[in-house]
Parts: sequence; structure tokens; C-alpha cells
Amino acid sequence: MQTASRRRTISALAASAAAHLVLLTVLALQAPMLRVPPEVGGPPEPVIPILIMPRVPPAAAGTGTRPAPIQLHRRPQRNLPPALPLPPLVVAPAKPEDSAAAPKTSGPTLTPPPPAPPESVRSALRTTFGCTEAQMAGLSQSERERCLETLGRGARDAPFLPPGAGLSRDKRAAFDKAAADKDTRKTAMDRPAAGATTLPAPSDYDGEPYQSGAGASALGPQSFPSSKRAAPKLDRLPP
Repeated sequence: MQTASRRRTISALAASAAAHLVLLTVLALQAPMLRVPPEVGGPPEPVIPILIMPRVPPAAAGTGTRPAPIQLHRRPQRNLPPALPLPPLVVAPAKPEDSAAAPKTSGPTLTPPPPAPPESVRSALRTTFGCTEAQMAGLSQSERERCLETLGRGARDAPFLPPGAGLSRDKRAAFDKAAADKDTRKTAMDRPAAGATTLPAPSDYDGEPYQSGAGASALGPQSFPSSKRAAPKLDRLPP
């Protein structure tokens, strides 16, 4: 019994597998296949769009009416706002110009410059107000000498004014005190500090930087070993 039932099960499985295999084969054969057509070699052909206007029939004889312009069909646009009623624009009429009015000038009126002063006045002003160190360079030699003579006139007979002659007694005392304080501070800065010791110059000091001696270092004399390459005695240079 078991052998017969096993055979039936195996037969059913084999039949089911064969049916599925046949179904898959049919589906594979029915699948669409896209084939790419062969391309012809060469550059692509240009496409030029051309708008051909329709012909208008001629007007009938005797009517005398001009043909209406051709209107192209346009699609109506959606979601457009409704046309708003606009009032007509009112333009005020131009006012007539008054012929009796004074003519208007195009620009401001320019006043003529005043006449130049005579040469005598110019020379007098230059020698009076131009006798300064910054303006004497623009004067001539005679004008410069005249300026120097004018500036130095009366200097020999003028009284001598010592420094601070026009100052009051309090201001002069304040300046004298400030000068004395400045001299005191300068003397204190030049005086050596208390407790500082300085090494005296050695007896063999010749003005050159110290190479040996007591003044060579604050820690004591410095000693350098003699060079083995130096000659024991230097001879005079040949003439």
C-alpha cells in the first residue's frame, strides 16, 4: 500500500513540474522583444520649421473693401481676471500763455567782474600785506628789498625787551619754579644710584674692547688659550 501511494505522489509531482515547465516556456516565447533598427550613417538631417500663411482670396470687383488682416486662432487662456471698467482719462486743457508777461531767462544773470585796480594800488598792497616769509618768494627783487627795509625800520632804536618782560609776577614765578624742578630731576637722573659699584678701568686699557684685564668681566679676568696656528712673533709687513 505504501509503495502504491508513494508512486502516485511521485507521479503527481512529476506531472506538476512538467506542467510548470511547459507554462514557463510558453511565457518566455510570448515575451515582446524590442529590436533596434539599424541606423543609417551620416550627419543628422536638419529640420527647418516653415510657417505657411493661408492665401486670401481677392476682393470682389466693385466692392472697394480692403481685405481684413488675418487673425490667427489662439487658445483662450484660463484663470484670467475679468476686465475692469476704467474711467476715461481727463486731460486738463493747456492754459494760453500771456503775451504781455515778461520773457523768462534761461539761466541766472551774470554780473560783470569789477575793474582791476591800477598798478600803483597793487604794488602798495603787495609791499604792505605781502611782506611775509611765505609770500616774499613771489615778489621781485626791488619789492623784496623794500619789504626788508620796511620790516627793519626802527629796529636799531627800539628798546631791548628781556625774555618774559610782558609776564606778570605770578606767571614768572611759576615758570621759574618749573625750570628749577626740571633741573633737579635732571641732576637726580644723572647721579649714579646709591650702592652701585663700578669696576675701574685697567691700567693697560687702550680704548679698544676688553680682551683681558680686570675690566673684562664683572666675574673676574678672562683668559684665552694661545692659538697654535699663530706665529710666536709677527714680522713687519714688506714695503
